[in-house]
Amino acid sequence: MSRAEALRRRVDSQFVGRRAQLALFAENLGRNPDPEAGPDPADFLFHVRGVGGIGKSTLIAQWQETARRAGGRTARIDDTDVQGIDTALAALAAQLASPTAPFKDFERALEQYRRDRTAPAEHTDLPSLPARVVAHAALGAANTLAPGSAAFTTPETVAQGTDRLIAAVRRRRPAGDTELIALSRAFVTELARLCERPPAPWVVLFLDTWEITGRHLDGWLRELIDGGYGDLPLEVIIVLAGRDELAERDWARLRPAVVDVALEAFTEQEARDLLAGRGVLAPDAVDAIVRMSLGLPLLLALLAGTDPHSAGDVAEAGTDAVDKAVQRFLQWIPEPSLRDTVLAAALPPRLDRDLYCHAVDDPAAGGWEWLLDQPFVTGRGDAHQYHAVVRASLLRRHRVRSPHAWQDGHTRLARHHAAARAALERSLPLSLLRSDARLRRHLLDETYHLLCTDPAAQLPAALDRLADAAGRSPDSLTAWADTLDLAARDTADPELLGWAALLRTAVTAPEPDVPVLDALAAPGRPARLRARALAWQGRRLIDRDDDTAALALLDRALLLAPDLLPALLHRGRVHSYLHRHDLAVTDLDAALDRTPFAAEVRAARDRPHLLAAAVAERAAAVPPDPDHADAFLFRGMALRVARRPDEALPAVDAALALEPDNVRALCERGAIHLVAGRFDLAVADFTATLAADPGNVNALAWRGQIHRRAGRFDQAVADLDAAHALDPADAWTLCERGITHRLAGRPDHALADLDAALAHKPGYPWALCERGEVHRAAGRFDLAVSDFTAALAAVPDYATALAWRGCTHHEAGRPEQALADLDAALALEPGDAWTLSIRGLVHRMSGRPDRALADFTAALAADPGYAWALCERGEVHRAAGRFDLAVADFTAALAALPDYANALARRGRTHHEAGQPEQALADLDAALALEPEDPWTRHQRAETHQLAGRHTEAVADYTAALALDPAFAAAHLGRGTAHAAAGRPEQALADFDAALALNPDDGWALVRRALLHREAGRTDLELADLDRAVAADPAHSWALHCRGELHRLAGRPDRAVADFTAALAVDPDNAGAHLGRGTAHHQADRPEQALADLDAALALEPGHVFARYFRAELHRRAGRLDDAHADLTAVLALDPSQLDARCDLVSVLRRQGLRQPAREALAEAARQDPAHAAVLLEAAMLESLDPASDGPAAAWDAALAAARHSDGEERAATAVLRAVALPDVELPAAVAEFLALPDPYRIVGTLRGYLRELAAGPAAGRAATALDLLEGPVS
Repeated sequence: MSRAEALRRRVDSQFVGRRAQLALFAENLGRNPDPEAGPDPADFLFHVRGVGGIGKSTLIAQWQETARRAGGRTARIDDTDVQGIDTALAALAAQLASPTAPFKDFERALEQYRRDRTAPAEHTDLPSLPARVVAHAALGAANTLAPGSAAFTTPETVAQGTDRLIAAVRRRRPAGDTELIALSRAFVTELARLCERPPAPWVVLFLDTWEITGRHLDGWLRELIDGGYGDLPLEVIIVLAGRDELAERDWARLRPAVVDVALEAFTEQEARDLLAGRGVLAPDAVDAIVRMSLGLPLLLALLAGTDPHSAGDVAEAGTDAVDKAVQRFLQWIPEPSLRDTVLAAALPPRLDRDLYCHAVDDPAAGGWEWLLDQPFVTGRGDAHQYHAVVRASLLRRHRVRSPHAWQDGHTRLARHHAAARAALERSLPLSLLRSDARLRRHLLDETYHLLCTDPAAQLPAALDRLADAAGRSPDSLTAWADTLDLAARDTADPELLGWAALLRTAVTAPEPDVPVLDALAAPGRPARLRARALAWQGRRLIDRDDDTAALALLDRALLLAPDLLPALLHRGRVHSYLHRHDLAVTDLDAALDRTPFAAEVRAARDRPHLLAAAVAERAAAVPPDPDHADAFLFRGMALRVARRPDEALPAVDAALALEPDNVRALCERGAIHLVAGRFDLAVADFTATLAADPGNVNALAWRGQIHRRAGRFDQAVADLDAAHALDPADAWTLCERGITHRLAGRPDHALADLDAALAHKPGYPWALCERGEVHRAAGRFDLAVSDFTAALAAVPDYATALAWRGCTHHEAGRPEQALADLDAALALEPGDAWTLSIRGLVHRMSGRPDRALADFTAALAADPGYAWALCERGEVHRAAGRFDLAVADFTAALAALPDYANALARRGRTHHEAGQPEQALADLDAALALEPEDPWTRHQRAETHQLAGRHTEAVADYTAALALDPAFAAAHLGRGTAHAAAGRPEQALADFDAALALNPDDGWALVRRALLHREAGRTDLELADLDRAVAADPAHSWALHCRGELHRLAGRPDRAVADFTAALAVDPDNAGAHLGRGTAHHQADRPEQALADLDAALALEPGHVFARYFRAELHRRAGRLDDAHADLTAVLALDPSQLDARCDLVSVLRRQGLRQPAREALAEAARQDPAHAAVLLEAAMLESLDPASDGPAAAWDAALAAARHSDGEERAATAVLRAVALPDVELPAAVAEFLALPDPYRIVGTLRGYLRELAAGPAAGRAATALDLLEGPVS
């Protein structure tokens, strides 16, 4: 037989009375728990009640044994086990679990619960520009703002995208305490599993000393019974035992289910039976004990233990019955050492062998076992305690009669608990120092014993500890109230009694920390105590998003106690949340100066990578304190929020050196890597966080954000869904998921998430800003501006909202409003590359290329690898004709982002414009391989094919672009141009018509169609289209130019001059317009104006061959032979194949008297085309003017024969010249034939010039006659 079995049998044999109650419970165990199985199902809720000493604990011990004998699984807890719901459940689970039925799920849930309860409210951040990637995607195509594209969510485009760092958003525990719910659900699940395992028909939970344990468990138990944590199995029976009735207000609804077992004092017969069972048989002694005990089983057992033989052995003058019984019991103990043991062992409220050895100054051999046999000592296992009634009496006696022993005993016990706490702290991970139930119990017991030694002296330190408990773990306040209440009753100290009464009232409040901290912070309290309470009140307000009020309290705390570590820590957090980054770091540095690691921090300022190792080494020599790790952690958070990740990382590494299993620090390090763009390291830390803490919402949400930034939208949504499931009301997670849906091309899902975020958190600036972006991308500009404006009303310095509103104004065609917002955003964040780039885009598209270039360059100074800014700057260079610089920027963009299709397309366009079609096609092919359905790139490739004369390929690409976008007017225009170039005017006209149907005022399409009409001779339709083009855009220089040319060709030089002049007003550097106007002036016989325009044209384009040739002709006709000579020489230098210019040069040289150079020039012309009419004419003139010539007849005959293939004017003029040179030819007839032409005036001036030359040679007389014959009719 085991010792336990022997003890059980002895207890059973001594148990008398309560037969009805024993039968009640035993009979209940024989009934079916299912209410549908019969009319009388088993009861499941018992309440045993009665005064102290009435035998409640003894009865439920018997019930527990009865349940065990019936095959049930049981667990019993009392006030020694319960400091909170978690400790109660842990104690129950420990007794119910077994090697064959472990409570593994509950153990995991308990670990998670305690980890969560010790973690401060996390702070996450609102993005300043949370998706530069959005801008890259949205602004990355051509010159328009298109919706976001996953192609741009790559490591480059998101290198700056971790700007979740502007306004404060907290992730805090949702209403209803989800951690406690999860823990309770896990417990109920384990109970259900236990009930399913045979052969256990019952699971009975005994909750003793309900007057104390109920303070923690009453509301929780009612929720448990109501199914709030899952369905409670029918086989579970709950037994409560306490002094008082259940509160009617709380238990009214459940009252029908409660079996009320009210214990009364023993009847006289039951008392006599008990005494007989204990060997007390002397009649007068029995009578005396019955009278003194008042029928209380405890006193009956206590007095029976004194082995009385007569009434004199029992009777004793004194106060009440309990004190009499205790005094009689002590007198009965013969050995003084055992009497001292009983008194000394009463000092600790809870008792085990170790405490016994510290409480009893010189424990006697066998004293512990003897003590456990006494009737007033109860317990199980290693945990025991005196009955409260007996202990109170013993303590009164001890305090009054032995004050020195009282103080020495309590001092020894306080030191023991302090030493045990310090040893336990050194052995535990830092993460458990604030949640470990053993540490809390040692601290409470140490505080109790210190208060008992000297209440007045020890109360200030106890109140400091109370303030910390209220701030860090409000759920422990009931235990603190019990501790102070016990110390107050045991010492009878008036001030302590006052605090105990205050705490008893406070812990009944829904949020007990509020009245406790209010009381501690009240005026008149010691300054440091008030400061500590104010600091924790500030912390409480931080967790509730009231930063401004929190800051005021923390400022007051630090005025009272400037070196108070909690106040410095939490004020640093508030400063960080309010964007006061320098003040935040200053406070947190001051906090670290108050830790044992101040020297290590200072030493590592120049070598921050050594900080973590130095802190780890120092930690071995100092007491562990979670505040020290928090100081490093909060400093890292503040530096991350301040966008200083490289400084933040050593601080968080130091926190992890102190607390390697700190999941908050691990998660924060992931966030720092995220800010720094080290995405793989960030994912690793978040994944490690989730391995240790699967329910960590921050880690899930941030890892989801990284997946989103990397374009892994499905993985991102999976993580964000998991985070949302854990915390459905968290607006941050909804916002992040909304961004992900938007970038994945699911705007409706995005809008739903952002609407939900705003439903949970109205006015949430980030959600407003993100919803505005969804509206902007959908073209709902007014709604977008409304959301951005609302975000700015909440956070006026919200740079992102300003920048995005500016972007929206730009898209809506309001450049001035756009610039105002972008300027304001840059005033807040001067170096933000995205905002600079957007402003650069606005300047570029508003015709301010210099300002655009400056903004893009500034953006690239801030972020040299910013692909979109490189691409946009390249576009500025391309538009300015700086093709090499443009190609360099596009190439740099592609180095940063190799799959950047827009950069490839734009570089292709640049090569196209630089006359490099093959390079252009290579880039455009590559761009289309990445984005085959991009109509703009297909359009650009079509233009390149067209430039290279591949009209069929051009038409194919234009057609493909139109298949993708039938309303692409530019593709219709381009295809029409290709058809026209390929000689398909009808198809060209159809495309031009289609382009104009889409955009009736498209000036380019109108001009193209007008030129098509010109080629077909439809000048009236040509003029109508050109008039429409100019009416639609009076500054359309090409339309003005073309209309001027039409007027010139139609013989309307003045109207032509007007149009060319208007074109030049728009584009003064248009050399073609100068040339056209000069031609019109010449046509109107205004040679000086003509010459001025030709000079201007050549100043702009010195290599313009026709302009220079035309100017040479003007000089020649005006007799400025040297100028004509120079221009013609320049023409031939530019284009040696210009035969007409070479012939004109022969004429000028001849007229200059330079016969030999003229012959050399003529010889060169003859080598080009010996049969050309102009060559033969110049040869005939040279022969006619050469006195040594054998005769020019053959030359003139050849010239006339060649002229017969020219127009009539040239042939007739050649005939006149031949008649002058050859005497045998009839001169008047030749002149008459010339004058008979319909329009002889066109070349009469040229003819006269040749005649004047001949008048200087052998045929001078006939030349004079010809001039006279021409003079009259053409004067």
